[in-house]
Amino acid sequence: MTRSHRRDVRSTQGRLLLDTPHGPQIGAGEFNPAADLSVPSQNEQVSRYWADKFKELRENDGFANPTCCWDNRLAIEHITKAGSGSPQIGWLGWLLNDYLKDVPNLRNCLSLCCGDGNHELAILKSREDLSLRSFDVCADAVQVAVQRFEREGISRDRFHLDVRDANDLDIEGKFDLIIAASALHHVENLEALIPKLSSMLNPGGYFALMEYVGPDRFQWTEQQVAIINGILEALDPYYLNGGARNAFVPPTVEAMIQIDPSEAIRSSQIPGLVRKHFRVEVERNLYFNLLHPIFPWLNNSLSNKEGRDFDSILRLLIYFEKLLIDENVMQSDFAFLVCRPLPD
Repeated sequence: MTRSHRRDVRSTQGRLLLDTPHGPQIGAGEFNPAADLSVPSQNEQVSRYWADKFKELRENDGFANPTCCWDNRLAIEHITKAGSGSPQIGWLGWLLNDYLKDVPNLRNCLSLCCGDGNHELAILKSREDLSLRSFDVCADAVQVAVQRFEREGISRDRFHLDVRDANDLDIEGKFDLIIAASALHHVENLEALIPKLSSMLNPGGYFALMEYVGPDRFQWTEQQVAIINGILEALDPYYLNGGARNAFVPPTVEAMIQIDPSEAIRSSQIPGLVRKHFRVEVERNLYFNLLHPIFPWLNNSLSNKEGRDFDSILRLLIYFEKLLIDENVMQSDFAFLVCRPLPD
C-alpha cells in the first residue's frame, strides 16, 4: 500500500469528501501558488484535518502514529499479501504491473481523491504513455501532489489535478482505468458517484477499489467487540496500552463526526452498490476486522521492535482474524476489488 495517509491517528485509511461544490481548477498539471484554492465552508473541517494529517505524515516519513496498525510491519505485510499474494507487492503494484500488464489500450486514468499523490505518482511511473486525472477536496494536499510530480520529472501534460468534491463529481470524459484508493468510504452520495463512475469508463475499462467496507462510523459489531474484549482479557497487562486492562468500546458517532464528518460515512454499503453497477472480476478480503480496531489498545511501544513475544501476539491475531473471515464467521472490514462495466 502506498497511500501515505493510510496511517491515521484513528487507524483509518482516510480520504476527504463532503457534499459541496467543487473548487477551482488547476489546468494541465500546472499549479499556481497564487490561485484561489479555497474550500467551501462546510468542507473546511475535513480539509483542515487532512491538511494537518498529510503534513504530519510527511514530517514523520509516513509514520504519524505508532498506535495505528498501519505503522506496524507485520500488519502491513498481512494486508499487502492479502491484496497481491506477496507481502512485498502492494495491491496497486500488482494491479498495474501484473493484472493489467498486457492490456494494450490503457491510456488514461482517473484517480479519486489524490491526497498528496502517493498512489497517483505510482500510476504515472507505471507507464510512460499513461495520463492521469485526479482531484481532492484538500487544496494543500493537491499543491503537494503537483510539486511531488514535478520533482519526479513527470511531464505537465500527463496529469491534471484540481480541487473538487466526489459527492458532486462533474468531471467529463471517458477513462480506461478508474482507481478508488480509500476514497469511497468518505463519500456520502454513493448512489450518484458509483453509477457516474460506470458511465465514465471506456468499453473494456477497469474500475479498481481498495476500501474500508466495515461498519459505518466504526460502530463495530457486537461480535467484534466481544471477541476483542476476550483477547484483551487474555493478554497480560504488560502488552496493553498503558498497562491497563480497559474494556474495548467503539467510538461514539458524535466523536467520529467531530474529528472527521466524512469518516466511514456509508462504508458498509459500498460493496452492494458497486455490484449493482459493475461486474466484479477480482474480489479479495484484506481482513483487519480485528487488528485494525484492537491495535490502539495494545502496548505499541513494543511495535516494530522484533520482540518475539509481542510479534507472536500479532501473528496470532493475524491468524485468528484470517481464520474467522475465511471460514465465514466474520466479514472482512477491508476489500480489494477489480471491476468491469456491466454489459448494456
